Amino acid sequence: LAAARLGNSLVLLDPSFKILAASTIFPIDDPLWAENIRLGYCTYEFVSAVQNIDAVKNAARNSDPVVVTCWASPLRKLSSKIYIRGNYAGIVLMLEKETPISPLHLKLLPIISAAAGEAISRYAPFLLSGNSVYQKLLYDLLIGAPPEEIAPQLAGLSFSPHLCTLCIRQRRYLGQKHLKEDVASHLVKSLPDTRFTFHENGIAA
Repeated sequence: LAAARLGNSLVLLDPSFKILAASTIFPIDDPLWAENIRLGYCTYEFVSAVQNIDAVKNAARNSDPVVVTCWASPLRKLSSKIYIRGNYAGIVLMLEKETPISPLHLKLLPIISAAAGEAISRYAPFLLSGNSVYQKLLYDLLIGAPPEEIAPQLAGLSFSPHLCTLCIRQRRYLGQKHLKEDVASHLVKSLPDTRFTFHENGIAA
């Protein structure tokens, strides 16, 4: 509905640049964003590059829309941060393709980001990612962070001398809510000291 009102495609991302949702009313054929959406997340290289864009680094800590351009994508983007009870919870990103960015977009996108935050907090809190240092470390490893970026994160963390890895996927996909609330809680009960994160519609532990 929001994409139809704005006349452009929208992508909803969490703070770690996982793709939570993307509109389908207009085709997203920008190769970079089509691949991000297909994967369900953005690579570490992509995230690092975005965070170094001046418009992103200098953006205010509010939902004011920001125009973003980068060399890797031909499309301009308009982004608005999502806040839930004052905490940063993600981004609504509009891809400028069908309709040029206009004052109407600047007015509506913060309203859409506020509505997205309200909807997530009320009906889908399971979409909010965990933010422990262990979850961040594991997630960064999974999306391809280089060793020199990983090493500083290890300071102060403790690990068992006996480690193994575990990937949990649903044989019959029952959705993110079931995975994050039911499956994850059983995992913690069975293996209390397990560190895990959610990746590619599964659990990596």
